[in-house]
Amino acid sequence: MTEKQIGNSANISLGIPNRQQIQKIHRASLDILEKTGVRVQDTEACALLRKAGARVDGDRVRLKSALVARALKTTPRSIKIYTGIRFNGVEQI
Repeated sequence: MTEKQIGNSANISLGIPNRQQIQKIHRASLDILEKTGVRVQDTEACALLRKAGARVDGDRVRLKSALVARALKTTPRSIKIYTGIRFNGVEQI
């Protein structure tokens, strides 16, 4: 991981993971989604996830890696995040 020091503090560093580290995080995330699952408290969302192929037990939803892969293929490659801060009448991105 490439680390950069933030400010004068030696205790805080920001790391940018390399491709291998990103893959390791992704595989671990898929394992958690499939084995542990996530809590989804919205019954309509649970129904939609079940219909898409997720295993739903009450409010616990478990997602197979193939389902996650299908969902990721439909997402945009990037999004704009707005700060809500305006400068000279223009919202800052």
